[in-house]
Amino acid sequence: MAEEAQPGTVIGGRYTLTRLLGGGGFGQVWQAHDPVLGVDVAVKQVRLDRALPDEARAELMARAAGEARNAARLRDDPHIVTVYDVVEVDEGPWRVPWIVMQWVDGRSLAEELQRDGPLNLEPAVRIAEALLGALEAAHRADVVHRDVKPANVLLAANGSVLLADFGIAVARSDPRLTRASVVIGSPAYMAPERWQKPDGDGRSDLFSLGVTLYEALEGVLPFSPVPPVPPVPPENPVAALTQDPRPMKRAGALAPLILALLEKDPARRPTADAARNMLPPKHRSTDEDTRTLEEIPPRESVTITSKRREITEGYSQAAGKIGGYAGYGIGALMGAVNPSDPVVSLGSLQIGVDNRWGNAALGGAVVGGVLYAVFWLMGWIAGAHAKSDVITLDAHGLTVSTWRGTPERRVAEDGTLEPPGPKTFTLRWDVLERIAVERPNTSSPPAIAVWFRSADKPSKAWRSKHGAEKREGGGVWVYRDDATSPRTVNPERLRDALKRYANGIYEDPHDIPDP
Repeated sequence: MAEEAQPGTVIGGRYTLTRLLGGGGFGQVWQAHDPVLGVDVAVKQVRLDRALPDEARAELMARAAGEARNAARLRDDPHIVTVYDVVEVDEGPWRVPWIVMQWVDGRSLAEELQRDGPLNLEPAVRIAEALLGALEAAHRADVVHRDVKPANVLLAANGSVLLADFGIAVARSDPRLTRASVVIGSPAYMAPERWQKPDGDGRSDLFSLGVTLYEALEGVLPFSPVPPVPPVPPENPVAALTQDPRPMKRAGALAPLILALLEKDPARRPTADAARNMLPPKHRSTDEDTRTLEEIPPRESVTITSKRREITEGYSQAAGKIGGYAGYGIGALMGAVNPSDPVVSLGSLQIGVDNRWGNAALGGAVVGGVLYAVFWLMGWIAGAHAKSDVITLDAHGLTVSTWRGTPERRVAEDGTLEPPGPKTFTLRWDVLERIAVERPNTSSPPAIAVWFRSADKPSKAWRSKHGAEKREGGGVWVYRDDATSPRTVNPERLRDALKRYANGIYEDPHDIPDP
């Protein structure tokens, strides 16, 4: 009966089909009328490839019906298309589920993107907020969608954003797939772990949401080649397993969230609740793509410093070594030039040996040990008062505060000089083309390299003031770890944060052209 459905067909003795809305490998979706309640509904017929093995077909039919009933528990969420009923209709030897859902007057996000192109930031933020709310409610109820994509995001005429086919989408499956490996979802939006574990969990929904938001803002999929390179199709099902998402040009304040959702390791993706905290605040729409970064207050930031214990230990050990080496040299010289006198004489206590070399060794050991202890203590005191360099990442950019070189003296509003402070500068994401953490050579500590946009390249005076050096082969070194200074911090600790905050311009060292 299902394949012969036409306007006027009554499903389950109640729902009269009025208009075919669309179809695909999963079946057909109709607009229908419910005469009992006097309202229109959407009715989806789940239909699978006839070549699918009987066991897998039966399992997916039962699963679709069962998950539809689970999704009905989410009917009170304002951002989820409500499932009203599941009607099973005989189709040959099979009981085919027809799923009765809320009728939404509007169009899908996929249709919106096809008609008008990529979204500006404000509507994308609104859609992200609605979908994260829907996913949070679903995951709390242990319901997983498995097919988050633009075609399943509905934009209602009244401005509402709703997620459709919640937990019930069934993709056209390969008839060779076994029961244990049947994959539900759309490959281009599927999380990497779904290829090993078809069922997935809520974290795989969040990856799919990241792909959806990326496409909504950038107009292309994050992992597909642009333009498609034959024979690789635009929707490359394995690209997410091997590729990093391409840098984003239009995502603006949503870039950190999207990159976090696109983490390949599900354990490193934020939960729906944590992801909502990464959303930028509401803002006015403009004719341009996004707001300026100055208009975006940072919702959260990542800051790295050196711990106080590390600084004091570094200072005390360095000072102790200086004192120890100097003391050993002084003591050895004293012992060698005065072979007849005791090296140490404290009243009746006299320590010495009867030959020049013995006195030199003993003198070096005693005086070196004493000066080591004295200098170690002096270093500990200095380290207790020393301040760490600070590097901060947020929605605005990268801020570096360093104590290397001559500290800055600033004039307060009342005209007086403030106490010396660190040299501080901020690099906004919108002035950079790329940023990387790499080692200048195999024996050097890690450093931060940046490439400025052509219109924003810094002057020689700026580089001199902030200690920035030109990088051979292009770019500028803006911060270096210094193994001799405990105040400096290791920029490698920023790698994960840069992937989230740097608006897609972060590149791993192996992607950087050789000098």
